[in-house]
Amino acid sequence: MIKEVLGTISTFSPVVPLLSGIKKKPGLMWCYVAFGLVFNILIGRLFKESPNQELFANIYIFLEYFLISAYFYRKLHKKPRWVMLIGIASFLIAIPFLVSNLFAFSSVSAAILSFSYIIYCVLSLHAIMVDTQIKNVFESSFFLCVIALFIYFTGMFMLYSTGHYFSSHELMWGFKRKELMSGLWMINSCCNIIQSLLFTWAFLAERKYSK
Repeated sequence: MIKEVLGTISTFSPVVPLLSGIKKKPGLMWCYVAFGLVFNILIGRLFKESPNQELFANIYIFLEYFLISAYFYRKLHKKPRWVMLIGIASFLIAIPFLVSNLFAFSSVSAAILSFSYIIYCVLSLHAIMVDTQIKNVFESSFFLCVIALFIYFTGMFMLYSTGHYFSSHELMWGFKRKELMSGLWMINSCCNIIQSLLFTWAFLAERKYSK
């Protein structure tokens, strides 16, 4: 019951930041949130029983990769080479696992890309710490977006890497597959809700302090 409630709240939680961040020229992060909401509703809810669901999920994680990489490339203008190197390396490592079976969700590819986003976030936090122009990080939409992505993709990395382990094992840390994966999905839902709240804060801060 709790898992289903959290899952429903998690699915529709991006509506809040989307409404708070509406403007004539939406940014990449707003587009990322909108893209994720549409995907979760279409694939996670409406076409849950579709035979091509896992194919669509594979396509989604790579479209997500391009959006997030583009966002960090634009924001980390002093470290573009690092962003490009990390992005290209993670893509080259992840793509073979995906193309080996397009119609089965590639948890390995998703885990690799999630880990690359975590590295993006660490680089971004370092850039924010040394940026003397930022007086209050809680007024920085970039800082809030980075924290949101860091929390969310840490949860996703745990979920995907554990899911891959369970593809060939039945027990992990003394827990059965169903029990542990159910717990991780609940953690993932909580991370997504927190991400949506932080995005809302970020979009409101951007609107307030950009004036």
